[in-house]
Amino acid sequence: MPELTWEIVARLAYARDSAALTGLLLDASEAERLAFGPVLESGIRATREDDWWHGSSPGGGLALAAIACLPTAARVAALLGRGEMRRWPEIPADRFLEIAAARGLPWLGDLGVRLADRLPRRDVWPDTWRFADTLLATTGAVPPITEGFVRGWLRAVHESRWTGRPTPLADCFRDSRWLDLLLPHVFERDELAGELSPPWFDGTGWTRVPAFPGAIAELVADGRLERTTVLDATVDRLLRGGKATWLRPFALLHDELAPTVDELAGHAADYARLLGGAPPPVAGLAQRALRVLDDAGRLEVTILLEAGAGALTRPEKTLVTAELAALERLVRRLPDGDGRVDEVLETMAGAFHHPSLDLREMALARITGLSTRLTPGGRARLAEASAVLTGEAATRAAALFTPAAPPLVRGGPPLAPAGPPLAPAGWQPASPAAVPDLAVAPRAAPAPPPIGTPAELAEEIVALVHDETSTGWERVLAGLITLAAADGLAAVLTPVLLRYPGQLIERRWGRLVFLGEAIRAATGATEVTAATRVAWQSVHDSTDPSLIDMPDGVLTLRVAEIAARWAAGPVPLLLAIPTRVDGSIDAATLVTRMASAEAGGWEPWPLDFEQALLRVGPATEAVLDRAAGLGSARGRQLAAWLRSGGLPDPVSTPFEQASHDREGRLVARRVVAVLDSGRNDDAGLVLETALVTLVRRPRPGYDGAHEYRPDILAAVLPRHREVIAAWALPDLAALAALADADGRDATLLPLLAECSGPAGPALVLAVTYGLGARHEPDRVAATDAFLLLSAESTTAALPGAASFTTALGTRPGAASFTTAVGARLGDLGADGTVKLGRVTSALTNAAGSAPGAVWAVLSAALPPLLRAPHTPRNLPDLLELGTHAAGASHARGEITELAAVAGRSGGSRLVREAKRLHGWLTR
Repeated sequence: MPELTWEIVARLAYARDSAALTGLLLDASEAERLAFGPVLESGIRATREDDWWHGSSPGGGLALAAIACLPTAARVAALLGRGEMRRWPEIPADRFLEIAAARGLPWLGDLGVRLADRLPRRDVWPDTWRFADTLLATTGAVPPITEGFVRGWLRAVHESRWTGRPTPLADCFRDSRWLDLLLPHVFERDELAGELSPPWFDGTGWTRVPAFPGAIAELVADGRLERTTVLDATVDRLLRGGKATWLRPFALLHDELAPTVDELAGHAADYARLLGGAPPPVAGLAQRALRVLDDAGRLEVTILLEAGAGALTRPEKTLVTAELAALERLVRRLPDGDGRVDEVLETMAGAFHHPSLDLREMALARITGLSTRLTPGGRARLAEASAVLTGEAATRAAALFTPAAPPLVRGGPPLAPAGPPLAPAGWQPASPAAVPDLAVAPRAAPAPPPIGTPAELAEEIVALVHDETSTGWERVLAGLITLAAADGLAAVLTPVLLRYPGQLIERRWGRLVFLGEAIRAATGATEVTAATRVAWQSVHDSTDPSLIDMPDGVLTLRVAEIAARWAAGPVPLLLAIPTRVDGSIDAATLVTRMASAEAGGWEPWPLDFEQALLRVGPATEAVLDRAAGLGSARGRQLAAWLRSGGLPDPVSTPFEQASHDREGRLVARRVVAVLDSGRNDDAGLVLETALVTLVRRPRPGYDGAHEYRPDILAAVLPRHREVIAAWALPDLAALAALADADGRDATLLPLLAECSGPAGPALVLAVTYGLGARHEPDRVAATDAFLLLSAESTTAALPGAASFTTALGTRPGAASFTTAVGARLGDLGADGTVKLGRVTSALTNAAGSAPGAVWAVLSAALPPLLRAPHTPRNLPDLLELGTHAAGASHARGEITELAAVAGRSGGSRLVREAKRLHGWLTR
């Protein structure tokens, strides 16, 4: 009999010869097997990751050796839970059980429980789950109720439908030994909802309509599951809430169960709660249930009022309309003199706060038809509630609810106009004290303190490897320079290099690779290679702009500069380290650093010096006098730079890109910006050509798809946000067009708003695209930027801004940031380049604190939108928002295009909303 050795066991395992390996293991004595156990564990631990594959995986065979040679369930489970040993579907279960039976193991059930507990929460495959299930079934052990085990059970049950002949899902559940144990947890664990709608073949094609609801309902109908228990669990799950997709299977199950009136009555209060706060499909289900109870005379008035109060605040118009009708029916059923009439009508008045002006007027009309039944006290309370109404509705409400007013006669003479309209509930203009004086107050927080020890530097480098940030980079670069002579620096940083070779060593180009070389240069470890291959002559004479294909490339070259120049001439500090987190440098601090260089007899490195100039803020006369005393060439250049005001504002000009099909029809349109230097002398920096000169192709493409960190990008030119916006425009424009898989976001916009410099056409376009972004987080970021920029009252003062606003139809002298955004919104929204529905959502949020700014945008956007050959989708929603914003800001005036639409006949929503807005503006 061959001796048990690692070589023999591993060879049979790699060959997947389970029969020979089982025979070898069972031929050995128990003592021999137990003696081989530690050898097996050591061999598996010593196997490198790359050695697991030699044409096949040995995991299945080594699992047989584990169950044969290890003494406890804990040790077997620990071994099978390691790396590649987790491939349990490769374990021949029959051989595994044969060996366990031959050993007479009393702990096989315990092993099954342990393996079941080790199943991953998310990525659990049915075959993996089945191996643990086999051990449990063989021994009768009860599994742990973990997310992984329940998820694996659901996946295995669904998969069993297609094992052999297609089987109804109800039969698959019925045949499962774990149905009664695990099904309740499907209702209790939100994270399992996605397992209830796997794609399945319905006989004609693949679908995601859940089969789970029908299967459970069938088991209920057959008596396999208790009806009351399932219905209660279903309603409880709906009450717990969550994403609509999570709740859909349970809403469908509720419909499949078709509760009786008695069953619905038992959950009436639950349906009232669902109607107020559940996702629309579930709220619709609840509303239908309450209607059945109401029609059957089984719905208490208090519950109907509770349901109405919640439903009338919802955005879904169909739900609000149906609830108003239900409340109206209730009033008509109540006898004369019933004190609850006032309460019901006051509940209906909750719709006065709805964002939809149509629904406000509908509520008022329904209350008008019932107003003769109001008590004086109820009429007074409704008068107070109607104060939120605007326009004609406010006039009608004043006439209806004012105690001394005569009864309202439909079609009668117009009444005196009501007072100025109010914004919807919760909309309050920001107080002047709430708007910061951005021209005086510092825009960004001070930079964090410098790194003080080699150990702290090592920690910051590790953090930078995992998450690059502008502040992190600047602190690491400053720390590396100032701590270069510190004791023990090499001993602390060398392990960091070895820990992250893929990021700091092995790549051929990039900031982190250059950082690795800078670390080795500062610690004297190895020769620098990658940084010396940079075409430095082309960098310093500006003959190769491609070395900076995006402004954040400046940081890459700065890191390479440290690595390349350290050995030849180290410096004690860097001039370009920011004093604030936005990347800016205080002028007094920069002059002090330059004076320190002159006193120490060293010269700053070129790119470090130029980045410092591009970041420095305005200087006071005292700082200018100090700078004038600098004597070196770099010092005199700094003094002249500060005296001249720094980098001249580049010229930003809108540039339209378009692509057409073979018939010449427009396929895609995008407006970006090009940049030209605003300098009229030859005193420019080396970096200027690459940063302030930007050309674009005539066709939209993927030329802007750069991977950049927004904070790193903005920190290159913190005093010239228009330049950064122009570079980033293709990416920001894509936010309104590309699919969900695109990884870009709008986090750059608030950063630019907090930077300084004129806001011109590029920043206007950037914010407009952000307001129309596909995803809500991007629209929120754009809204934050819009509010900051509108609070500044920044004028579009860049060269080219006047022609920009004039070309878009903006009135002369009105080229503020808000009106420029409006003009651009009208341009891009008219042809659908920017979707108005998304913009309306963003501006609605902004109107809560800045209705005047929102109205400024809309007053400029509406003329081109109303002139568009084809009415843009969601334009009525934008008009409705205009009525809110104009009312809250007490705007007046006439818009010719709006008057033309308001004068049309017909009852379309576009005409109705135009009449409302026009009526308010011109009354």
